[in-house]
Amino acid sequence: KLRLICDVRQSLAGAAGDLDEDWLACAARRTGSGLAIAAAVMLAEKTFGPTEHGRLAELPGNGVAVRLADRLLTPSVVLGSEGWWGAFRRGLFRELLKRAPSGLS
Repeated sequence: KLRLICDVRQSLAGAAGDLDEDWLACAARRTGSGLAIAAAVMLAEKTFGPTEHGRLAELPGNGVAVRLADRLLTPSVVLGSEGWWGAFRRGLFRELLKRAPSGLS
């Protein structure tokens, strides 16, 4: 779980080159992954601190879903494998991913 968060953080920091935000927005629109991308960016920043591309978390047009995901996901909820509260919050986030509109505007 931590490796995925590290990969997102390195991508945001430009470890593999400049981040093409326009391409990412277009790909997220085509695949419906805007909420998942926003959640990954928010979680990477909560875990490792802000980056230049932190505003990517604000790209999705489904602001309510993004704000809810931001409240549900914390580093301890994602990285912790035990406890009913964390499991409950992870389950709510999975349902949010299924039901919320996830394209970018």
